[in-house]
Amino acid sequence: MLTKLDCPLEFAGEFDWLRCLGFYRSRALDGVERLGQKGREGKEGLEEQQEQSVYQRIIALPAGWAVYQVQHEGASQSLQMQASLQHAQDIDPLKAAVRRQFDLDADLSQVEAQLKPGALGAGWIDGVRIPGIISPFEAGVRAVLGQQVSVVAARNLVQQVVDELASVIDVEAQTWRLFPTPDQIAQSELAFLKMPGARREALRRLAGYCAEYGDANPDDWLALKGIGPWTVNYVKLRAGLSRDIFLDSDLGVKNALKQQNLSLSADQVSPWGSYATFQLWHRL
Repeated sequence: MLTKLDCPLEFAGEFDWLRCLGFYRSRALDGVERLGQKGREGKEGLEEQQEQSVYQRIIALPAGWAVYQVQHEGASQSLQMQASLQHAQDIDPLKAAVRRQFDLDADLSQVEAQLKPGALGAGWIDGVRIPGIISPFEAGVRAVLGQQVSVVAARNLVQQVVDELASVIDVEAQTWRLFPTPDQIAQSELAFLKMPGARREALRRLAGYCAEYGDANPDDWLALKGIGPWTVNYVKLRAGLSRDIFLDSDLGVKNALKQQNLSLSADQVSPWGSYATFQLWHRL
């Protein structure tokens, strides 16, 4: 018997929900995530679109798994979450995970007070929160496979990993795939990935490490061959481990700075480097 949950997840300040969903949509993994419109089709207008846009996902939790969906309704100061959980004791871990995923505890007024008066202010986008990845390990897999390739190519590589290795879960007449565990990836030769062998081995080393030691301390991954500072910083950015990750070595950040004739350092945007990174990515 599944445990049902229907509750608001409150936040303070603005939230550009459609922009957040747009970022997820270009990276969404079939079977793991679903993005779409809930309700009747054919609606027009930004507000009506925002009321109907839904994000769905399956995740592993301490006792089992959960399938959840969240949506933002109009000018509400909350996301509405509905979920089906395998075990009731996972309710609080699920709420915490989703709050972290959508950066709901951020005080954007503090971010704006620091960053908006400076060089970023001219093109400032209100309501930009950090669209997170549910675990450091998943973020690490996406980072390793996303090195030096386009967003589309990176997403396709991660999708291959999901298609080959993920556990299939049927929930209420829908088929879902749990993102592969470190063990599942470490035990695979990953021969299906058409990419340099060194990168496949880096992914297997990361998976083996996380299978043995967990994924709570990405800084420790720097000791693994093939895992560098960009990968670790990307993980800390997307897994919600730090709000002060300015990816100034990232090609997208470099291009955005060049396009807008800006020069920024990590010190200038600290302690909100993560928001500076996303402000620039959204301007590309």
